Amino acid sequence: MPDGVVEACHTGKLVIFAGAGISTESKMVVPRPLYLEMLLELEGANLKELKPFPAVMSAFEERNGRPELLRRIKKHLDYVRSFPNLDQEAGRFHRELAGLYTVSEIVTTNWDDYFERESGCQPFVTEKDWAFWKPGERKVFKLHGSLSNPASVVATEADYAKCYRNLNQGLMGAELKTMLATKTVVFVGYSFKDSDFESLYKLMKRKMGDLLPRSYVVNPYAQEIPNFAGDMHLLQTSGLRFLQELKASFPEEELLGEERFEALPWIREMIRTLHHRMIDAGEMREDPAMYICACYQDGLMDAFDYILANKKRGDFYHRCYTRDLVRTVYDPLLGEREDEGKWETVAYVEGYMNGLTFLIASDEDRKLFPPFYVMGHDGCLKKQEDYEEAATRFEELHPEAYEHARQEAARLAPGIAFHHFPRI
Repeated sequence: MPDGVVEACHTGKLVIFAGAGISTESKMVVPRPLYLEMLLELEGANLKELKPFPAVMSAFEERNGRPELLRRIKKHLDYVRSFPNLDQEAGRFHRELAGLYTVSEIVTTNWDDYFERESGCQPFVTEKDWAFWKPGERKVFKLHGSLSNPASVVATEADYAKCYRNLNQGLMGAELKTMLATKTVVFVGYSFKDSDFESLYKLMKRKMGDLLPRSYVVNPYAQEIPNFAGDMHLLQTSGLRFLQELKASFPEEELLGEERFEALPWIREMIRTLHHRMIDAGEMREDPAMYICACYQDGLMDAFDYILANKKRGDFYHRCYTRDLVRTVYDPLLGEREDEGKWETVAYVEGYMNGLTFLIASDEDRKLFPPFYVMGHDGCLKKQEDYEEAATRFEELHPEAYEHARQEAARLAPGIAFHHFPRI
């Protein structure tokens, strides 16, 4: 792994330029890529030569029409999506990329939505999409369109000509030029023989000339670098291994491993079970401690849900992100709700903060994780009986919270349990 690539990754200056080889067209996913399927259909089994991809798509469109071309592309991608094992294989690179939080800009010529689904990217396909621009958010620039917007798909020779005219003049081209001028670009999922790759790299050279920083191409096969890419460096490995090696270059205390997330679904289900068991054991309208504890557990479960729903964006793999979120957002918010006397929300926020902290806690600290809560109690309430004993002293431990909870709980109808939604 070149030092320049590692440094660019650590400083947030690495751009991934992704082709079909890391997605649905991988040999591990389909026996024949879409290109070969269409070429065989057009010319039969006796192929004399492999034509450029746009030429094949143009010939197919000329014979069958544009709607049928788009239907065939969709059918090919839908086939992969229909089989979980193929879908999982096609998205492996994208899932691995999710944890590399410093990579926030991806450029792709793929039509599929794996970067959106697996890496939490905001897609940019047309100039109107710039309305969704948000600093710091992970983005994927889809040079050849997206099948979710069929009119944007770039496949034929005419499409390519129009696409490259737009790249020379439009917002997408301007953004691409800025990235090329300031960041290190790594091509993954391309072959040097790929006509698409050659066209893109020549376009980059025309735009940047000698100012183009050194680029790299990741490919598992030894290949001779052609003249048009003479200043490019070959990294002979798979795209997946490339990402894994980059992750390994980070200090362990900075980049969280996947194993730190694995316990969250299990602990979330444990909290849910304890939550319902506690509620089923009594009547909330008669038990202020239960009212408060249930809000705390709601906060815990919502924190776990939020982490799991957003982990693919990459932020939660950065230990400092979670730590700072607790310290700078939720700790001050906790103080505000205490001043306002909103004690059910205080309990909810404490649960939410504990849920976030659980992600970055050590294995030893995780053993101290409290699934139960009584406001004013200092110890760790891990068991139902510990909670029940502390609950009998709630009034003396925190008289103000007790009185507030008693009044709020008394307003509930018989058999109804209060649920604290994530509105704080």
